[in-house]
Amino acid sequence: MKWAALLLMAIGCSDNILEVERNYINATDPLPFYFGAEAEQGYSENQWTPVYYYYIYQIEEGEYDAYFHCYLMNGDTVMYSGVTKVYPEYGKTVYGEYKPDVDFPAYGMGDVIPMAMIRVEGVR
Repeated sequence: MKWAALLLMAIGCSDNILEVERNYINATDPLPFYFGAEAEQGYSENQWTPVYYYYIYQIEEGEYDAYFHCYLMNGDTVMYSGVTKVYPEYGKTVYGEYKPDVDFPAYGMGDVIPMAMIRVEGVR
């Protein structure tokens, strides 16, 4: 009940009713990245849609086939998964966004956890 009241207050205050940020850096990873997720008003009333954003930094020279994978988890269940190709550049931070064309009901939104990863298929 406490979460429901907090969710209703957040909905009334802004269109951004969920914001999560994560930073993943691994010394062996050629593409460390940072991602965040926000919820925006969906296409219909009492619906929301996630917006993922990411920053990728390429620390090793080369051209990589890389993909941004995003997920919405509710407990052990994957509610949504999406993927988009990313275009990193050596020595530069690349910003990108991914917004799925799906809506989710506001009920139970507090239990949803956004997750993401970068998959690298190799150097071209």
